[in-house]
Order: sequence, then structure tokens, then C-alpha cells
Amino acid sequence: MVISASSSAVKPDQDEQRVLLRYLRMGKEVLVELLITTEWPLTEQRKRWLTQQVEVHTWRLRAEAAETQVQDTQAKTSQQNY
Repeated sequence: MVISASSSAVKPDQDEQRVLLRYLRMGKEVLVELLITTEWPLTEQRKRWLTQQVEVHTWRLRAEAAETQVQDTQAKTSQQNY
């Protein structure tokens, strides 16, 4: 049985007890499918987030290296002027 995530979504104003009872009535296969359907987008989102964090870290390291290079160049230039 294939269920969509939207048909089984818990609404914020829904009574927790009713949700619990609904899940308890579901079969194991349906619950597993629901869990996989729910986890997959979260896994993909986490992969994208981690990729972005690596990119941010890479750019931060590049910026720090460039800043160091600029400071070294400025220091050499100021030493040559004296």
C-alpha cells in the first residue's frame, strides 16, 4: 500500500491522542513506508546543507589566505617606503 506523506501528515492543531491512535492502527508495512517517505527528503536536505557548509568553509579559508596575502604585501610595501 502506497500512502502519500501529505495524507498522513500531522496537522499542528490535531489532537496528539488521535494521531497516536491512527498510527497504532496502521500496519507495520504502512508505517515503514511512511517513515521512509518522511526520512528521504530530510536526508537529501541534510546532504545539501553539508555540501553548502563545505563550500562556505572553503571560501572562508580562501578569504583568510587572501587577507593574509594582502597584509603581507602591504607590510612589504610599507617597509620599502622607509
